[in-house]
Amino acid sequence: MTQKNTERHYYSMSGRFISHKFIKTTDPIMILIKFQVEDEVKTAIVVKNALGFIEDVFPDDQISLYGYNNQQNQFIVSKYLVKSQQENPYSSHLKYPKQRHPDDSL
Repeated sequence: MTQKNTERHYYSMSGRFISHKFIKTTDPIMILIKFQVEDEVKTAIVVKNALGFIEDVFPDDQISLYGYNNQQNQFIVSKYLVKSQQENPYSSHLKYPKQRHPDDSL
């Protein structure tokens, strides 16, 4: 099996995040995202830090994506930046509790 020596041409896109969906793979975890660039809805695949992306980005956030097109002409995200973040819809009580100091009494 020969592997083609192809150069990756990286570029960036900015738009509004719409939604995400998990791609059924075991390793690595990948998500398919939809985002709107001007009047066009585009898709991209996030592989690196996919779970962090889900945690950081919410619908209607302005995002900037940096990546390349693979052999199937799918945009693969290498890095992302959240430009304007919506307020976290999850309550503060869902966050991990603070650790107790060892000197604190029970």
